[in-house]
Amino acid sequence: MNIQEFTAQLQEIVCKEYDNLTTEEYLRKVLAQLQQHQNESPTYQLLLQIFEKALTTEALAFDENWNKLKEPDFYEEEEAKNKDEFAYTLEVIQFFVADLKRMENKELKDPNRGFGVTSPSGASWYNFTICEFASAFARFDEDAHQDEEHLDIDIADLSWDLIADILIIGKSYE
Repeated sequence: MNIQEFTAQLQEIVCKEYDNLTTEEYLRKVLAQLQQHQNESPTYQLLLQIFEKALTTEALAFDENWNKLKEPDFYEEEEAKNKDEFAYTLEVIQFFVADLKRMENKELKDPNRGFGVTSPSGASWYNFTICEFASAFARFDEDAHQDEEHLDIDIADLSWDLIADILIIGKSYE
């Protein structure tokens, strides 16, 4: 499986209509799934399984400490990602959960939010659902590699931070 096949399958999983499941709650479910697999090596199939099981499992409880996290910078966090991709990914998801929670009463209700909003933490958001994140990541890969090979991540090089990359790119790629 390559990255294009992975993102296509990911979109099939997360772009279905799920009643009353907010992105914030879904991401807490992803966190719960990740904790169950933290001692495993990531594969495309395992990542897809995590995203799919998160649709029907219990969500991890919100932790107020997540409000202290700052937005990760996709380009400046390379050193942090390389130290512990799993911990980095958890932190990214925790930040997303906290930021979505901060926006739930105002920014997320804005009918023009698709044009972009700035959250109370100062983060810029253009996409707000896991489906939008997955679709934006797929577009990013397509646009970034129009004249060359796509992001063919060798299975041996696949790391947990692919989830973080999908979220970070996905929330802001138009």
